Amino acid sequence: MTQLTLETTSNLIFQEPYPARMDDLDSAIYYSAWNACIAEVMRRHPEIDIYHINDYHGAVAPLHLLPRVIPVCLSLHNAEFQGLWSINTPKKMQEMSDVFNLDKSIIRRYVQWGDNFNLLHAGASYLRIHQKGFGAVGVSKKYGARSFARYPIFWGLPKVGILPNPDPADIEHFDKCLPNPDVAIDREYETSRGATRKQAQQWANLNIDESAELFVFVGRWSMQKGIDLIADVFPKVLEENPKAQLICVGPVIDLYGKFAALKLDYLMKKYPGRVYSKPMFVYVPPFVHAGAEFALIPSRDEPFGLVSVEFGRKGALGVGAKVGGLGQMPGWWFQIESSMTRHMLSQFKKCIQAALSSDQETRALMRARSKEQRFPVAQWVEDLEILQTKAIKINTKVQDGSVSALSTPSSTPNSSPPRSRAQSRVASPAASRSSSPTPKTPAPQFRRRLSSLLYPAHPTAEQYMPFRRRLSSLFPMSRRLPFQHSEAGADISELEESRDEVGSLPPSSPTFRPGTAGSMSAARALFTPGFGFAEEQNLPGELTRPTLAHYRRSSTLSVHEVVGEKTDYSLQKVDQSFTDSQLDYYRIYQMMLGSLTAKNSEGKLCIETFLHSAEKNWYRRFGEAKLGRTVVSPPEVGDKKFGGKGVSVTVREASSISESERTASVGAMSHTSAEQFFTTANYKAPTGISKLMMSKIPYLAPDWPLYAYLMAFGQIVAVNSHQITIITGAQGENANKLYTIASIYLAGSLFWWLMIRRLASKWALSLPFVLYGLAFFFVGLAPFGTTLDSRGWIQNVGAGLYSFASASGSLYFALNFASEGGVPIQTMIFRATAVQGVQQLWVAALWAWGSAMSANHTSQFTNTIMNSKVLLAIMAPIALLFASVGVILLFGLPEYYHNSPGKAPSFYTSVWKRKIVLWFFVAIVAQNYWLSAPTGRNWQYLFSSTHAPVWAIVLLLLLFFIVIWCVALYTISRFSEHHSWFLPIFGAGLGAPRWCQMLWSTSGMGLYLPWGSTVGSAIAGRSLWLWLGTLDALSGVGIGTMLLQTLTRHHVAVTLTASQVLGSIATIAARASSPDATGPGAVFPNLAVSLAGLGAWEFWVALLFQLVLPVGFLMFFRNEQLFKP
Repeated sequence: MTQLTLETTSNLIFQEPYPARMDDLDSAIYYSAWNACIAEVMRRHPEIDIYHINDYHGAVAPLHLLPRVIPVCLSLHNAEFQGLWSINTPKKMQEMSDVFNLDKSIIRRYVQWGDNFNLLHAGASYLRIHQKGFGAVGVSKKYGARSFARYPIFWGLPKVGILPNPDPADIEHFDKCLPNPDVAIDREYETSRGATRKQAQQWANLNIDESAELFVFVGRWSMQKGIDLIADVFPKVLEENPKAQLICVGPVIDLYGKFAALKLDYLMKKYPGRVYSKPMFVYVPPFVHAGAEFALIPSRDEPFGLVSVEFGRKGALGVGAKVGGLGQMPGWWFQIESSMTRHMLSQFKKCIQAALSSDQETRALMRARSKEQRFPVAQWVEDLEILQTKAIKINTKVQDGSVSALSTPSSTPNSSPPRSRAQSRVASPAASRSSSPTPKTPAPQFRRRLSSLLYPAHPTAEQYMPFRRRLSSLFPMSRRLPFQHSEAGADISELEESRDEVGSLPPSSPTFRPGTAGSMSAARALFTPGFGFAEEQNLPGELTRPTLAHYRRSSTLSVHEVVGEKTDYSLQKVDQSFTDSQLDYYRIYQMMLGSLTAKNSEGKLCIETFLHSAEKNWYRRFGEAKLGRTVVSPPEVGDKKFGGKGVSVTVREASSISESERTASVGAMSHTSAEQFFTTANYKAPTGISKLMMSKIPYLAPDWPLYAYLMAFGQIVAVNSHQITIITGAQGENANKLYTIASIYLAGSLFWWLMIRRLASKWALSLPFVLYGLAFFFVGLAPFGTTLDSRGWIQNVGAGLYSFASASGSLYFALNFASEGGVPIQTMIFRATAVQGVQQLWVAALWAWGSAMSANHTSQFTNTIMNSKVLLAIMAPIALLFASVGVILLFGLPEYYHNSPGKAPSFYTSVWKRKIVLWFFVAIVAQNYWLSAPTGRNWQYLFSSTHAPVWAIVLLLLLFFIVIWCVALYTISRFSEHHSWFLPIFGAGLGAPRWCQMLWSTSGMGLYLPWGSTVGSAIAGRSLWLWLGTLDALSGVGIGTMLLQTLTRHHVAVTLTASQVLGSIATIAARASSPDATGPGAVFPNLAVSLAGLGAWEFWVALLFQLVLPVGFLMFFRNEQLFKP
């Protein structure tokens, strides 16, 4: 690179690295200014060949150039952070449109993903629309493919490629030869390592011991980097290994880092001379890297892992997670098969123990190999050139051969022409099709829209006039002179001069579409979300605000000057998130550390365990405040699982709080005040039925708001596509009736999905209950028919209404608890399992209803209650109950369900790229074709015995679907705490329990067991049937949980809806053509009578389908988990 041009700007809005949070007005203004600056640079330099986007920060800058198009590439360094703001209401959409100066049509096409304004999605959409999806890459060999599988915003792209990061220090020649497998140990270097370690120990004030096992962690203190795992594991490591020493240095980023700093501070006092903790950004001298024996890298996610390369090239061996780019250097690495902290702690401890037990010769050989490992800059530059060249070619091809995509009409007539390949690039089709010249000014509505936000129309609007001039001076269009071009090797004084000149830019030309800006305030943040600089600290883990010098002539633009005194912007009314801003839980944990031991460090004092309990308690108190209480319950953390009693901050004496803590909490609100939970003072609490629906029942399911029970009820009463045959009667003898019911179910599935995509979801979640009520009401009216046919038609109408309403069942499963946002996986598993167990009882009752309606057409049942007018007295209250539930949901659901559905570009096409979705469709079709027709006969077996009394069968039902189900629920929840994948793997691993159940019941094999009395035989046969039914229900929950862990909420909804449509078609086809359409046939032969049935191809084909399906689920689930890094 012979020439490097730098564009610099100096403004207080960029004083801090990043805003304190990402969903409010302040952060929106910050990133709007960021992207406006980038867009302005590209406007001024038409010779630019390509714009390389790094993560989300500047991803919307190309949108400011539209309709002109520029080739882009997108490198994903950390796709977990995407830049999100809620736009779930028209007002929020308008405000984001104003702040970012983007038309709402552009936002919908490029930026919006669901209910969010998503910066990173803008970059992915730009590639999808203008470059056929090419140009996105991950920064390591694994991270690209993992990001593509993990983040739905990329599912509209063909793939995410790879561009592995280099080691910046590796600038030597690269000849592409394979490294020499035979390496020699450098004995002289090994001898010198003791002196280097002594330097590191002196720097950290550790005991001087050249033979010590020195562990070092350098990096951001955050959940992603796993700093909490180090703090949890090392009490035991230090206790069991007297030679072990620990150095941890880096800035605190989140609560995990903050509490790890507190715990490590305690360890530093407990083990003086063996632990050094510095929770701030400080310069780490090279001898710390070189003197370390082991580098701790227990990251939960690591796109590249430069730290392992830096340590490895200097002789420190890595100990950590083999995730993302980690694991390429010699060391001890563990696989992350679960994101649960217990699993991570177990794996991390094993790696540390393996490292400590290794001999010095092995370590020396590994260090020698580390020096041979290369990540050359030359290779990266070559790969980058290939990537960018191909991106330019594809972009040019898509733009269809016009003039340069960057030939800006706003350039002055005497400006210099482009100097590079930009001359050969093409303009966008939108620009070339225009019959009139491209205007030199943006559409007037952009300015009016921005003005309406920045300068509200009120009598004091004139006070904003100075700001208008200051804003316009930031980004002049017509002149490039104020931005100094600094070539590589330029004198420092030139850079200082250019920095000074930025603050006094000339007036803007009329062609500029201004971007908004403001200085960010992090007064309410206790830690910086980036590398900050701190001189002092009051508490371990707390950082002071960074200070930047040399702002001699920079702008003093502030957020206050943008928004004034107004507080009614929707972007200002964002909910608080759990940051422990009052230090309530910090003090509780500080008190609990007094009992820290090597054993309980990974138990009740495990940082993530404590934070989960604290967050749960905080949100419970937040819920109390949102319901309108002025005084909430005090903060309390009690973990019953470890046998500990609840610990409340109120029990701590004031005398035990240090002076530094009092200083840190000066001005803090009372920990029982509701004001601490709201960012604005004009919060309006829900009233009436809305308040009731948000309430929780403390002792039943304290995490469930009342509306969640009603939505779970909607899921319970719905039948799926293979169960709709139950409604037609036990024998399913009327094919036309089944075709009608299945067609109604199919139409209902499409209807509810269109409703959920067009209207607020409250309509699709409340109206089905009205239809359920009508269905029961029509059943009650049936006895008033004058003939059997008229009664049958009235019952058929009820069955049709029930089938139509049941098609909404998948929506209740997908959208329940949506107001909570993200919840732990084990919580989702517990809820899904609990609902499924109750649903089994309802299906049994539903079969009884269908069987009774079918029997009602025969003369021998004319005196049953189905023909009595008393039936209306029973059904009318039930109908009224269902209708009341619908009305309650319509008016009482939380705000989330009242908003219009968000848009997601390429939403439907992205579904087809998920292999697990396609396999799920295959499973639905196969199971419905082979197993739906005998479903009624399968259920009839349960009550068909003339020897076992009905009450005994009912007791068996309660035993299996309540008692045994609760035992299964408890067992699954315990295992899921350690491995989130336990239930999906267990459910798929059960194989085909439904096929086994049907073989037992419909073939006649289960009619009699010659092992005892006739009653005992009947009870044993039904017990086996119920046990297989329990396993089938667990299998269904496992597959459902598999979808929850591989798809987003709305992808789950469309997948289940599509499966209902396919399942209905397969059910109709099964009744028309399957070998077991009207009887067990050859699919389920009675093997107790003869083994001749094993020779039928129908038996083996049906069985093969049922056995192959679990294998596919297991294979695709492993590769497409959203929660697996």
